[in-house]
Amino acid sequence: MAGLCGWIRTREDAQPDLDTMASALPSHGDERGRTTGARHGAFVRSVYPSDGVATIDNWVIALEGAPTFTDSAMMARAAENGVARVLLEEIARNPDRAFSALRGPFSVAAINLLEYEALFAVDRMGRRPLAYAPLPDGVAFASQATALRSVDGVDGRLNPQSAYHYVYFHVVPSPGTIFRGIEKVAPGEIVQVSNGRAHRRRFWRPDFSQRARRPSSPLLPVVRDAVARTGVSETSGAFLSGGLDSSTVAGVLNEQTDEAAKAFTIGFAQEGYDEIEFARTAVRHFNLDHYDHYITGPEVAAAFGEVARAYDEPFGNSSAVPTLICARLAARNGVTDLLAGDGGDELFAGNERYATQKLFGLYQHVPSTLRRSLLEPFFGRASVVRKGRGFQHKVRRYIEQANMSMPGRTQTYNLLHTTPAAEVFDEAFLADVDTEAPLAALAAAYDDGDTADPLDRLLQMDWKFTLADNDLRKVSRMCDLAGVNVHYPLLDDALVDYAISVPSSLKLKRFELRSFYKQETAGFLPAEIINKSKHGFGLPFGEWLRTDDDLRALIGERVDQVKARGVFSERWVDTLLAQHASDHAAFYGNFVWVLAMFEEWCQQHDVVC
Repeated sequence: MAGLCGWIRTREDAQPDLDTMASALPSHGDERGRTTGARHGAFVRSVYPSDGVATIDNWVIALEGAPTFTDSAMMARAAENGVARVLLEEIARNPDRAFSALRGPFSVAAINLLEYEALFAVDRMGRRPLAYAPLPDGVAFASQATALRSVDGVDGRLNPQSAYHYVYFHVVPSPGTIFRGIEKVAPGEIVQVSNGRAHRRRFWRPDFSQRARRPSSPLLPVVRDAVARTGVSETSGAFLSGGLDSSTVAGVLNEQTDEAAKAFTIGFAQEGYDEIEFARTAVRHFNLDHYDHYITGPEVAAAFGEVARAYDEPFGNSSAVPTLICARLAARNGVTDLLAGDGGDELFAGNERYATQKLFGLYQHVPSTLRRSLLEPFFGRASVVRKGRGFQHKVRRYIEQANMSMPGRTQTYNLLHTTPAAEVFDEAFLADVDTEAPLAALAAAYDDGDTADPLDRLLQMDWKFTLADNDLRKVSRMCDLAGVNVHYPLLDDALVDYAISVPSSLKLKRFELRSFYKQETAGFLPAEIINKSKHGFGLPFGEWLRTDDDLRALIGERVDQVKARGVFSERWVDTLLAQHASDHAAFYGNFVWVLAMFEEWCQQHDVVC
């Protein structure tokens, strides 16, 4: 198994079965977990690090991942006694300081066996997941939320609020889970549980206060160090989409291997989706050992159920399928460790929305008297509204959006803002939902820092919702399923600190995305990749749903079945299918996938709504 699980509780008649809990953890190669128990606590963990379980007096700790210490004295002690033991000693002195000194991916559970109290933590970028369930007489925890459903006293029913979040975000963001009574530890967070109650606090926040006008060192040496810390070997390889990040990681990996580094690409035989030629540009430039595969609709249909079963919550990002197929391509060709390029866009301002929001922000620099007395009355005239097109209409729409507060303005095109929730969901289901909760969660992340800079605030919001809650869960779980380890060198702690030190004015110069990154990698990356327009790794599901009979039959059956769950309005589901069939197949197809995956996940995990 990969991950860890355990419990502590006072009731002798309600002790969970550790093997049952562990069976719900991801299978990953030939790993042999280590178990330790004392009184009513038990743990199981993945194969590395070898010193991941320790006991001191009435405390026991289990950690998963590959963390190290930044403090030299702690590092020396860890070399002799193991990371887990030293971490437990430091937790006894000062938990916040202990975790602040820890670097690398990790999740940690520490239990006080006398007080029946627990302390949980996850690394600052959320690379290792951990869920927990407070109980009146203790607590249970696991790397996968589904591992906690078998524990006596855990509610485990579907949480309507989380189902609403799933439709809003296409994932279930932390700290909630899809299940009642089960929560997740958020990135950079400590959770203490005692007497059935959880208390949360952050042990890490980005510090933007120490910035200079420009970083004192170039970027590439920091990237090279980050790649080296993944433990490069002859069985390392890299995802390669042909974008800035994956090309950088693959190129640096190639510098650190004796033979040409292996790189793996998925292509789509669909206009507007395929970037394989850019990947081949990187291959020629770095002389990589390249493997590619064009994915098809039948492959998506074949993997659909397997993907749903692999996640412990419904996961609506359709690019999980090509990620899985790419990871399996790597595994078949002898790769045990894959390097992914995730994180570069969110650290160095590479998403189009960053430039868009900067453009909207300019409006607030126009004098308020001019805005209110001239611009808004003129472009808000009834004749402009009725016409609904043309230059004046575009200006009116710009003004409307520019006057929206942040971060709500980023969600203008979200389904649950363009369509009333009462039309999307069943009336009885919606009675248990706070429809304002998603925006409140976004605002909490947007405001959680020591900076007033709009770009900085957007980036740190995306570290949670785009990276930790979505992209990292996608890639990590699919690599688990493929039987390979995944590493994120661009999320290496030293590289994150470096990115924080770069002023936002350099990251997004005027309206040029990734301007600092492009400048720093010029001469290393080929010009064609540096100058290419931003593209994604999206699956052309909406188009294939129209043309592939097997895929259409599978998805159609699941969408019909989801109507009976009492979550969604049947009328809205039918309207969505009609919209997909008539226009904007890619746009509406995305929501069809989200619905179908919700139903498939519920079936795979025997969840009743």
